[in-house]
Amino acid sequence: FKLNDFAYFRIIKISSSVIEFVTSLRNKFFIPALELESKINFPTLGDVKLNFKINSCSQINLDNNNYLLVKASINNLSEKNNIKEVTTEMNGIKALREKK
Repeated sequence: FKLNDFAYFRIIKISSSVIEFVTSLRNKFFIPALELESKINFPTLGDVKLNFKINSCSQINLDNNNYLLVKASINNLSEKNNIKEVTTEMNGIKALREKK
């Protein structure tokens, strides 16, 4: 893992203080206490900068595939308004999926 490298992950839960995501087991550099600066792209909002500190990592099985589940605390308070928008957007998407 190097500076300005990419790590792809799928957000499971996000709020103004916590983010949970899954990623490939190959991303072994995600370890507890690691602090990261990230830029996450959301389709309707664009790029949102998030600084977070990893609290825990564990292996989970989703859709018969193993992933790394990462739970982290969001550190940068300046992005909280953007996080509220993201949370609203994700809840809307979840509601649409449940209607299908």
